[in-house]
Amino acid sequence: MKLETTNIREKQEEPTTYLPWNWVIGFFVLVMASVATAEWQFDPILRVGWDHNDNASMSHRTDGEQEISGLVAEASVDIRSDSETSYISLRPMVRTRNYEDLYNLDSDDAFLRLRWGLDGEKHMVRSVVSYDSESVRTAELGGEDFDFESDPGDLADDDTGRIGLQQHRERLRILPRWTYRFSDVSSIVTETNFLNVTYSDQPAETNLFDYRDARVAFSYKHALSQTNTGILSLTGRDYQTDNVNRNDASGYGITAGFTRQWSETTQLRALLGVEQTEIDDPSAEQEDLDPNFVTEVSLLRQLETTRLLAQYRQRIIASGRGGLRRRSEANLSLARDLNDKISAGIGFRAYTIDALEGSGKEQDYVQLRGQFVWRITSALSIQATYIHTLLDRRDIGESSNANHLTLWFSYQPTPRGPVRPASVL
Repeated sequence: MKLETTNIREKQEEPTTYLPWNWVIGFFVLVMASVATAEWQFDPILRVGWDHNDNASMSHRTDGEQEISGLVAEASVDIRSDSETSYISLRPMVRTRNYEDLYNLDSDDAFLRLRWGLDGEKHMVRSVVSYDSESVRTAELGGEDFDFESDPGDLADDDTGRIGLQQHRERLRILPRWTYRFSDVSSIVTETNFLNVTYSDQPAETNLFDYRDARVAFSYKHALSQTNTGILSLTGRDYQTDNVNRNDASGYGITAGFTRQWSETTQLRALLGVEQTEIDDPSAEQEDLDPNFVTEVSLLRQLETTRLLAQYRQRIIASGRGGLRRRSEANLSLARDLNDKISAGIGFRAYTIDALEGSGKEQDYVQLRGQFVWRITSALSIQATYIHTLLDRRDIGESSNANHLTLWFSYQPTPRGPVRPASVL
């Protein structure tokens, strides 16, 4: 419920967690039923390293730059089972960063990733669940490999430009997908993307607010040929924010496109549509914004020694700043095994953000990555990662950049590959 006073609009106080427990319970019942007799494998990883950043606060002022160096450590284990008709991967991880006490940027972060799939004669179920408990600064550094083990369309939408903030954040993301095949040429897909984000102990001037974003899509797919498949999707959204200066919103849209299977190793998906966003305003008639174009073009290539993802997306995204935003982004990730011992990778991520309503912190963001891995033995490896970040804040006409270098020593006694190859279909 929303209440209006003379100058201030306040929202009824609600719990900060919007988790649909009936969905979660039903999901875990399905998971446990499918893996009750599974044979489990374990893939633990221990990593220690040295971390250096010459502008950890991403300040645009020279006197505000915070140069930090210190130790970082990670421990994780991938608990998995894989069969012809089902798979499950559960990966908990903890990470600690300990820097010089000058800026108090230490952090202790925890993560949980669950990937699960079940194939039947007519049905196919896929689901990804992720939970993060970390500081905002470490959260917005992004994944080291721009993770695309699952559908590249599911890459997370972080406001990476908020790197300078140190407040604690919890982030829950649930992405179930159900496919029903009518025949060899046609199928329907129902998928949801539930995101719940809460912050704690943040000063008011950081402008970070708890929010929930729930999206659903119903798609019809029809094979146009042996290599091409047409897609028609209807989408809906419900966005709720704790920001008293912004309104909740809803939306709906339509998208059409196709996927092309060029070969067993190369896939392309191209989608184009429109999305209408409606801002809820209890003091007046509901405000309708102009429709926005949404699009995605993803190219995925996976060979025995090479993985490539090239992607462009334009979407309406949820934000901890307290409102929906228009985001255009490009992602590129290329990893290659040079030989049995050495592999290298490069990554590129760039986006621009514009507010849908009112004034907002509009910005452009570019991040370049380089990674080098030397496997000393099958269990021991050394990894060097370099990240250059450029942030241009158009609202104040200032920009900043940072160089981030991490050197890792890893122990992985039973290394294993992805549970399932990624797919854009």
